[in-house]
Amino acid sequence: MVAVVVASGCASPTPIATPTSTVVVTTTTDPATNRNYTDIGVGPYRARGDVQVGDHARNVAIDSGLHRAYAVTSEHTLDIIDTRTLAHLDTIELDKKFFAIRPQSITIDPVTHLVYLLGHGRAEALVVIDPATFTVTATFPVGRHPQGIAIDPETRTVFVTDLSGKELTFVDIATRTVGEIPLGEEPSIGVAVDPGTHTVFVTSGTFGSITMIDTKTRKVTASRMTEKESSGGRNTQEIAVDLATHEVFVTHDESSKTIDVLTPA
Repeated sequence: MVAVVVASGCASPTPIATPTSTVVVTTTTDPATNRNYTDIGVGPYRARGDVQVGDHARNVAIDSGLHRAYAVTSEHTLDIIDTRTLAHLDTIELDKKFFAIRPQSITIDPVTHLVYLLGHGRAEALVVIDPATFTVTATFPVGRHPQGIAIDPETRTVFVTDLSGKELTFVDIATRTVGEIPLGEEPSIGVAVDPGTHTVFVTSGTFGSITMIDTKTRKVTASRMTEKESSGGRNTQEIAVDLATHEVFVTHDESSKTIDVLTPA
Protein backbone atom coordinates (compact mmCIF):
# COMPACT_ATOMS: atom_id res chain seq x y z
CA MET A 1 0.00 0.00 0.00
CA VAL A 2 1.32 3.49 -0.89
CA ALA A 3 0.17 6.66 0.92
CA VAL A 4 0.51 10.11 -0.63
CA VAL A 5 1.44 12.97 1.70
CA VAL A 6 1.21 16.58 0.51
CA ALA A 7 3.70 18.86 2.22
CA SER A 8 3.00 22.60 2.47
CA GLY A 9 4.98 24.64 -0.03
CA CYS A 10 5.98 21.70 -2.22
CA ALA A 11 5.20 21.67 -5.87
CA SER A 12 4.43 17.96 -6.08
CA PRO A 13 3.36 15.26 -3.68
CA THR A 14 5.99 12.81 -2.42
CA PRO A 15 4.96 9.19 -2.24
CA ILE A 16 5.87 7.47 1.04
CA ALA A 17 5.67 3.67 1.28
CA THR A 18 4.01 2.30 4.39
CA PRO A 19 4.22 -1.34 5.46
CA THR A 20 1.30 -3.63 4.79
CA SER A 21 0.51 -6.26 7.42
CA THR A 22 0.45 -9.78 6.10
CA VAL A 23 -0.37 -13.08 7.73
CA VAL A 24 1.77 -16.03 6.69
CA VAL A 25 -0.04 -19.35 6.92
CA THR A 26 2.24 -22.36 7.05
CA THR A 27 0.83 -25.48 5.43
CA THR A 28 2.24 -28.93 5.09
CA THR A 29 1.27 -32.13 3.39
CA ASP A 30 3.36 -34.31 5.67
CA PRO A 31 0.94 -36.80 7.30
CA ALA A 32 3.22 -36.92 10.34
CA THR A 33 2.50 -33.27 11.15
CA ASN A 34 -0.74 -32.57 9.32
CA ARG A 35 -3.72 -34.68 10.32
CA ASN A 36 -6.12 -32.82 8.04
CA TYR A 37 -5.92 -35.46 5.31
CA THR A 38 -8.22 -33.50 3.00
CA ASP A 39 -5.23 -31.28 2.25
CA ILE A 40 -3.08 -34.23 1.21
CA GLY A 41 -5.10 -35.60 -1.66
CA VAL A 42 -6.26 -39.10 -2.52
CA GLY A 43 -2.95 -40.24 -3.97
CA PRO A 44 -2.37 -42.21 -7.18
CA TYR A 45 -5.06 -44.81 -6.46
CA ARG A 46 -8.69 -44.72 -7.55
CA ALA A 47 -11.70 -46.81 -6.67
CA ARG A 48 -12.00 -49.61 -9.18
CA GLY A 49 -15.14 -51.31 -7.89
CA ASP A 50 -16.46 -53.68 -5.28
CA VAL A 51 -17.55 -57.31 -5.22
CA GLN A 52 -20.48 -58.76 -3.31
CA VAL A 53 -19.35 -61.49 -0.91
CA GLY A 54 -20.71 -63.13 2.21
CA ASP A 55 -21.45 -61.37 5.47
CA HIS A 56 -18.58 -60.03 7.58
CA ALA A 57 -15.68 -60.73 5.25
CA ARG A 58 -12.69 -60.80 7.58
CA ASN A 59 -9.60 -62.23 5.94
CA VAL A 60 -8.44 -62.00 2.34
CA ALA A 61 -5.55 -63.56 0.43
CA ILE A 62 -4.35 -62.99 -3.13
CA ASP A 63 -2.98 -65.52 -5.61
CA SER A 64 -1.18 -63.31 -8.12
CA GLY A 65 -0.33 -66.25 -10.36
CA LEU A 66 -3.95 -67.32 -10.88
CA HIS A 67 -5.35 -63.77 -10.57
CA ARG A 68 -7.65 -64.68 -7.73
CA ALA A 69 -8.69 -63.29 -4.39
CA TYR A 70 -10.06 -65.46 -1.59
CA ALA A 71 -12.27 -63.83 1.03
CA VAL A 72 -13.21 -65.60 4.26
CA THR A 73 -16.55 -64.65 5.80
CA SER A 74 -18.31 -65.24 9.12
CA GLU A 75 -21.02 -67.14 7.23
CA HIS A 76 -18.60 -70.05 7.02
CA THR A 77 -17.92 -69.46 3.35
CA LEU A 78 -14.93 -68.80 1.16
CA ASP A 79 -15.66 -66.46 -1.75
CA ILE A 80 -13.43 -66.65 -4.83
CA ILE A 81 -12.95 -63.57 -7.04
CA ASP A 82 -11.21 -63.01 -10.36
CA THR A 83 -8.89 -60.05 -9.70
CA ARG A 84 -8.78 -59.10 -13.40
CA THR A 85 -12.52 -58.82 -14.01
CA LEU A 86 -13.74 -58.64 -10.38
CA ALA A 87 -16.17 -61.42 -11.28
CA HIS A 88 -17.38 -63.59 -8.42
CA LEU A 89 -16.28 -67.09 -9.44
CA ASP A 90 -17.65 -69.29 -6.70
CA THR A 91 -18.57 -69.68 -3.04
CA ILE A 92 -17.33 -72.64 -1.04
CA GLU A 93 -19.43 -73.72 1.93
CA LEU A 94 -17.08 -74.62 4.76
CA ASP A 95 -17.80 -77.56 7.05
CA LYS A 96 -18.97 -76.22 10.42
CA LYS A 97 -17.29 -79.17 12.05
CA PHE A 98 -14.06 -77.30 11.45
CA PHE A 99 -15.40 -73.75 11.24
CA ALA A 100 -17.99 -73.57 14.03
CA ILE A 101 -16.71 -70.15 15.06
CA ARG A 102 -15.33 -68.75 11.83
CA PRO A 103 -12.34 -69.39 9.61
CA GLN A 104 -9.12 -68.01 11.00
CA SER A 105 -5.95 -67.50 9.01
CA ILE A 106 -5.62 -68.12 5.27
CA THR A 107 -2.55 -68.52 3.09
CA ILE A 108 -1.76 -69.65 -0.45
CA ASP A 109 1.07 -71.76 -1.79
CA PRO A 110 2.63 -69.61 -4.53
CA VAL A 111 3.90 -72.71 -6.36
CA THR A 112 0.97 -75.17 -6.25
CA HIS A 113 -1.69 -72.48 -5.68
CA LEU A 114 -3.35 -74.63 -3.04
CA VAL A 115 -5.34 -72.64 -0.47
CA TYR A 116 -4.89 -73.34 3.24
CA LEU A 117 -7.42 -72.34 5.90
CA LEU A 118 -7.39 -72.62 9.69
CA GLY A 119 -10.59 -72.97 11.63
CA HIS A 120 -11.99 -73.43 15.13
CA GLY A 121 -14.78 -75.92 15.69
CA ARG A 122 -15.49 -79.30 17.18
CA ALA A 123 -12.27 -80.42 15.52
CA GLU A 124 -9.53 -77.90 14.77
CA ALA A 125 -8.00 -78.52 11.36
CA LEU A 126 -5.96 -77.22 8.49
CA VAL A 127 -8.20 -77.36 5.44
CA VAL A 128 -6.77 -77.59 1.92
CA ILE A 129 -8.71 -76.29 -1.08
CA ASP A 130 -7.93 -77.11 -4.70
CA PRO A 131 -8.16 -73.93 -6.82
CA ALA A 132 -8.90 -75.95 -9.97
CA THR A 133 -12.08 -77.55 -8.64
CA PHE A 134 -12.95 -75.17 -5.79
CA THR A 135 -13.33 -78.15 -3.47
CA VAL A 136 -11.83 -79.22 -0.16
CA THR A 137 -9.31 -81.94 -0.93
CA ALA A 138 -7.83 -82.65 2.49
CA THR A 139 -8.03 -81.82 6.19
CA PHE A 140 -5.26 -82.19 8.74
CA PRO A 141 -5.59 -82.08 12.54
CA VAL A 142 -3.70 -79.27 14.23
CA GLY A 143 -3.48 -77.86 17.77
CA ARG A 144 -6.34 -77.10 20.12
CA HIS A 145 -6.29 -73.38 19.36
CA PRO A 146 -4.60 -72.85 15.99
CA GLN A 147 -3.57 -69.27 15.49
CA GLY A 148 -1.02 -68.48 12.78
CA ILE A 149 -0.12 -70.16 9.52
CA ALA A 150 2.86 -69.94 7.15
CA ILE A 151 4.10 -72.08 4.29
CA ASP A 152 7.51 -73.07 3.00
CA PRO A 153 7.03 -73.55 -0.78
CA GLU A 154 10.31 -75.41 -1.22
CA THR A 155 9.63 -78.22 1.26
CA ARG A 156 5.84 -78.00 0.78
CA THR A 157 5.40 -77.73 4.53
CA VAL A 158 2.76 -75.71 6.34
CA PHE A 159 3.52 -74.49 9.86
CA VAL A 160 0.70 -73.78 12.33
CA THR A 161 1.01 -72.10 15.73
CA ASP A 162 -1.13 -73.00 18.75
CA LEU A 163 -2.18 -70.55 21.45
CA SER A 164 -2.62 -73.26 24.07
CA GLY A 165 0.14 -75.64 23.04
CA LYS A 166 3.86 -75.85 23.60
CA GLU A 167 4.74 -76.89 20.10
CA LEU A 168 4.63 -75.83 16.48
CA THR A 169 2.58 -78.12 14.25
CA PHE A 170 3.87 -78.88 10.77
CA VAL A 171 1.99 -80.50 7.90
CA ASP A 172 4.04 -82.11 5.15
CA ILE A 173 1.75 -81.79 2.15
CA ALA A 174 3.80 -84.11 -0.06
CA THR A 175 3.71 -87.03 2.37
CA ARG A 176 0.45 -85.98 4.04
CA THR A 177 1.96 -86.34 7.48
CA VAL A 178 1.48 -84.19 10.58
CA GLY A 179 4.09 -83.65 13.27
CA GLU A 180 5.02 -81.35 16.13
CA ILE A 181 8.16 -79.38 16.93
CA PRO A 182 8.58 -78.94 20.73
CA LEU A 183 9.03 -75.38 21.95
CA GLY A 184 9.66 -76.06 25.63
CA GLU A 185 7.19 -74.34 27.94
CA GLU A 186 6.23 -71.65 25.48
CA PRO A 187 3.09 -71.35 23.35
CA SER A 188 3.34 -70.33 19.71
CA ILE A 189 1.61 -67.17 18.46
CA GLY A 190 2.97 -65.64 15.26
CA VAL A 191 4.82 -67.50 12.52
CA ALA A 192 6.71 -66.53 9.38
CA VAL A 193 8.92 -68.40 6.92
CA ASP A 194 12.02 -67.21 5.12
CA PRO A 195 12.52 -69.71 2.24
CA GLY A 196 15.86 -68.16 1.37
CA THR A 197 17.43 -69.05 4.72
CA HIS A 198 15.25 -72.13 5.32
CA THR A 199 14.08 -70.67 8.62
CA VAL A 200 10.76 -70.57 10.47
CA PHE A 201 10.36 -67.77 13.02
CA VAL A 202 7.91 -68.24 15.90
CA THR A 203 6.83 -65.78 18.59
CA SER A 204 5.59 -66.78 22.04
CA GLY A 205 3.38 -63.96 23.32
CA THR A 206 4.03 -63.05 26.96
CA PHE A 207 7.08 -65.28 27.10
CA GLY A 208 8.76 -62.68 24.89
CA SER A 209 10.86 -65.01 22.76
CA ILE A 210 11.59 -65.45 19.06
CA THR A 211 12.40 -69.04 18.15
CA MET A 212 14.15 -70.06 14.92
CA ILE A 213 13.60 -73.47 13.30
CA ASP A 214 15.25 -75.10 10.29
CA THR A 215 12.56 -75.84 7.69
CA LYS A 216 14.39 -78.93 6.40
CA THR A 217 15.44 -80.62 9.63
CA ARG A 218 12.49 -79.19 11.60
CA LYS A 219 14.78 -78.63 14.56
CA VAL A 220 15.07 -75.53 16.75
CA THR A 221 18.33 -73.78 15.86
CA ALA A 222 18.14 -70.67 18.06
CA SER A 223 15.94 -68.71 20.44
CA ARG A 224 16.29 -65.18 21.73
CA MET A 225 14.39 -62.85 24.03
CA THR A 226 13.09 -59.57 22.73
CA GLU A 227 15.05 -56.60 24.00
CA LYS A 228 11.91 -54.51 24.31
CA GLU A 229 9.91 -54.51 27.54
CA SER A 230 6.58 -52.71 27.92
CA SER A 231 4.32 -52.24 30.94
CA GLY A 232 3.03 -55.75 30.33
CA GLY A 233 6.53 -57.23 30.32
CA ARG A 234 8.35 -58.79 27.39
CA ASN A 235 5.93 -59.77 24.69
CA THR A 236 6.23 -60.95 21.08
CA GLN A 237 3.15 -61.19 18.89
CA GLU A 238 3.05 -61.09 15.08
CA ILE A 239 6.12 -61.55 12.92
CA ALA A 240 7.03 -60.95 9.27
CA VAL A 241 10.12 -61.44 7.10
CA ASP A 242 11.49 -59.17 4.39
CA LEU A 243 12.41 -61.75 1.75
CA ALA A 244 14.80 -59.35 0.03
CA THR A 245 16.91 -58.42 3.06
CA HIS A 246 16.00 -61.40 5.31
CA GLU A 247 15.29 -58.95 8.11
CA VAL A 248 12.64 -59.92 10.65
CA PHE A 249 9.98 -57.55 12.05
CA VAL A 250 8.27 -58.37 15.35
CA THR A 251 5.32 -56.65 17.01
CA HIS A 252 4.57 -56.54 20.73
CA ASP A 253 1.47 -56.09 22.88
CA GLU A 254 -0.95 -53.17 22.78
CA SER A 255 1.06 -51.17 25.34
CA SER A 256 4.16 -51.15 23.17
CA LYS A 257 4.95 -48.47 20.62
CA THR A 258 7.88 -50.22 18.98
CA ILE A 259 8.63 -53.02 16.54
CA ASP A 260 11.74 -55.16 16.83
CA VAL A 261 13.83 -55.41 13.68
CA LEU A 262 16.38 -58.23 13.52
CA THR A 263 19.01 -58.24 10.78
CA PRO A 264 21.27 -61.13 9.73
CA ALA A 265 24.73 -60.97 11.29
